[in-house]
Amino acid sequence: MDKTKIDSLERVLKKLTYPLDDEFKNTIKKEAKRRKFDIAEMLDYFAEHAEELINFLENKSIKKPKILSDQRIAKNPKELSGLTLELFSNVGFNYGDYEGQTEERGIIECIFTNKRGQSALLPQSKISSLIKKQRQDLLIPPPPDATVSQLKNIHTLIILLDRQNKERTGRGEDKTNVIDFYLKEYEEARGKTEAELAKRGKFRDLFKYTLVSGGITTWVSEDEHYYKIRHHHFYDIDIPKSPKEKWHVFFNDPYAEALLNFKQYIPIFLKAIKDKQTDHNKGYLYFFLMTVLHYSNNQHTGFKVQMKISTLLDKIKIGNRVKERPGEAFKVLAECIGYVADNYKDVLNEVRFLNSKYEVKVTRDLEIFKSIDYEQFKASYLNDLGIKDIREALISFNTIGIKENNGRELKDYKEGLFLPI
Repeated sequence: MDKTKIDSLERVLKKLTYPLDDEFKNTIKKEAKRRKFDIAEMLDYFAEHAEELINFLENKSIKKPKILSDQRIAKNPKELSGLTLELFSNVGFNYGDYEGQTEERGIIECIFTNKRGQSALLPQSKISSLIKKQRQDLLIPPPPDATVSQLKNIHTLIILLDRQNKERTGRGEDKTNVIDFYLKEYEEARGKTEAELAKRGKFRDLFKYTLVSGGITTWVSEDEHYYKIRHHHFYDIDIPKSPKEKWHVFFNDPYAEALLNFKQYIPIFLKAIKDKQTDHNKGYLYFFLMTVLHYSNNQHTGFKVQMKISTLLDKIKIGNRVKERPGEAFKVLAECIGYVADNYKDVLNEVRFLNSKYEVKVTRDLEIFKSIDYEQFKASYLNDLGIKDIREALISFNTIGIKENNGRELKDYKEGLFLPI
């Protein structure tokens, strides 16, 4: 086959998410022979007729790769990334956080407020969809899921939406805010293996709970003036009556608008969503990775973002017991940096520590965080900066930027996209 023609066709196939492999090449050869075309003519024809190509591939049972590559990146609008990092935590809500009901918005809603001051509202009429078996004696409604699982849920749905929209644009169709998927597709994206899926288990009920909770919960945050801001559920959800049917998720505005028309984004890695190391009580590792990506600097912007390590600990949702002990705070910070260094070598290539005068100590050897203890760290880094407590130090991350738009980053976006509803 002519290399130029193959390169041209490969660009089309990438948009359609089909592999250009030996199976495809052999099928094209047979089709060219059937139509009495030579190979070059057949390639030319399909390169110009994407809709006919995809119908041909489906009829010939040319299979797409399973779900997505672990290294696949989806783009999360920066505003949505910041909002979800703010709303969710390691702990989330439990039954003890239930505060009663309100009809302030004209419907009966259940209020939950946890020790971190986070609040959420569940419509009374939708609570039955969270319960596996109908119960008449339910005195306290089930709490909404606002844990790291909910953050991974939103990121999984963004990846599935991105996948579907790439297929749609490859066929010449407009992008959509609607996702249709089988639960197995979702479970695979969340890291379940074929063996685990065959056995099923409690994880299926937990995933369903998180999916439904994300589709009915109104999240409440506070702005810098302590005004309460209600964030209407990110999406509506249609729950299938049969396991053989697809789930339907409809992203609501303003989130849908942001997902379809963003200017700055934070990358989401499928590998990170699948990583079981970051589930449950180790959720702070996932929060740390996403916080690094959200607040990092790169070769386009320079070093501009610094934050106190005490603030960073709040952002990755570390509990008070750790935050109140500098040695424990360093231990968690070192674990987080070591985790990213081990698993995402292209994400973080150096860390900077600064004092209040912005004097700096830089480390590019991130492996040291797996062995150095707090006293050694103070002697090597903090003492020269005149810092006695790790929590008072400033930290800045340098990541390897993802080049797009000819290497330029778009900067002309507006903050504060999400307003009260």
